[in-house]
Amino acid sequence: MPSSGKTTVGRMLAASLGLSFVDSDAEIVSRIGMRIADFFAARGEAAFRAVESEVIADLAARRGQVIATGGGAVLDPRNVEALRHSGTLFFLDRSLAGLTPTADRPLSADGGRLERLYHERRPRYLAAADHVIPNDGTPEEALAAILNILHDNRL
Repeated sequence: MPSSGKTTVGRMLAASLGLSFVDSDAEIVSRIGMRIADFFAARGEAAFRAVESEVIADLAARRGQVIATGGGAVLDPRNVEALRHSGTLFFLDRSLAGLTPTADRPLSADGGRLERLYHERRPRYLAAADHVIPNDGTPEEALAAILNILHDNRL
């Protein structure tokens, strides 16, 4: 979900593992040359999702990195499949009360929209995830949970 901690925890995870970090939304902004909210307003969600899928396919084809995706990436099964093929998928599960609407996120700019998104998307996040990480605590707690899973899977 938007504001669930993907970028914060992703950066921390990458640093802990000695990997590079990439945020798919930042890559999209670089590719389209404007803010996502402006692109949404000018071209619409379908055009955004097409660019998002291209970026995710490109990112998933690379190895040795931690990728934080935008909250809507799970809407396209091809995105989930590309990401699953390249690594382990973690869902940072923050309660609705812990999420924050912001104007720079077109689909979750207010509390009502954010709540609708939460109820629409949460089942998709759960279905796509290899592991669900509760994230109503600190970023360090979420990081520790991820590192424990990765450690256990290496044994």
